[in-house]
Order: sequence, then C-alpha cells, then structure tokens
Amino acid sequence: MNGAAHTPRPAIVSAEHPLQHYFAETRAGHGVYSEPHHTNRARARVLRYATVNAAELSIRLGTSFVASAEFTAEDLRRIASDLLDAAHDIEQHPAQEVAA
Repeated sequence: MNGAAHTPRPAIVSAEHPLQHYFAETRAGHGVYSEPHHTNRARARVLRYATVNAAELSIRLGTSFVASAEFTAEDLRRIASDLLDAAHDIEQHPAQEVAA
C-alpha cells in the first residue's frame, strides 16, 4: 500500500456460510489466512457476521495461541489508522538508520 489511499475490498464469503464475512488477503487453497493453517507465522484475521454491527479481530501467535476480540466500525478504523501509521514509520525510519 505504501501510503496510498485504501480502496475497500469486498468480503470473502463462502457459499456454505454466507453470514460469515472474512477480510484478508487470499490465495487459492489457503483460506482466509493466505497461507497453510499449520504455519508458525503470526497472523491476523478479521471476521464479521452479517447479522452483527461489529467485527472480530483474531490474532494467531504461531499454532498454539489465538486471541480474539470484537470491535465496532469506529474501533476498527482507529486500529487500522494505528497500523498504517506504524507501517509508515517503519518505511520512513528503518531500524538500521535509527541504530546507526
């Protein structure tokens, strides 16, 4: 994304579970996490049930721990803004520059 304005993407909705709306980058065969389920890489997933005006953010830390919480649209925008600000800071001030 590199500082560009965000263009909303449609939810990922399966025919078997039409009320479950997932928001994630995907590749064929890898589900909503974009990679195999057995990876040790930390991942995040956003799920919204179409009948609820909130979304669940789940963070998987490796394969043995998942934390989830429900957030309103306002909360999600704040979190997204914080994440974009952190990404911008990393890009503008790489660690090797700060350490030098």
